[in-house]
Amino acid sequence: MFISYGLKNDYVYDKKIPDCKHTPYCKPDFRFKNFIIDTKTGFNASRQPDQLKRYLSHTDRLIILTLKGKSGVERIGKRKIEKINFKDFIKCSKELLGVKLDSTEEQNLSLALKRKPFWL
Repeated sequence: MFISYGLKNDYVYDKKIPDCKHTPYCKPDFRFKNFIIDTKTGFNASRQPDQLKRYLSHTDRLIILTLKGKSGVERIGKRKIEKINFKDFIKCSKELLGVKLDSTEEQNLSLALKRKPFWL
């Protein structure tokens, strides 16, 4: 989806963060210049504090993108983690990505998930 909006060189997808010394290595879903986006089907910061702390050591802004649920802010210690559902992500895409994602992307994602289970 990002490529179709001209964001091909604006992020790194599913690759180890260079010079990461953590075990296991940090490999977020999307690493942009000023923030990291990791995708989750459901999310609660208290379930994955170690992974989130590792990611926060590489960025000042961590966004967890979820399929559904309520957008908001959670904390690991004093550090903030932004949780945003896909619908809200589309709404704030211009601010985050510099391009406005079309509202039909929510339907496209839903169709894609129905065709192939997301857990495969």
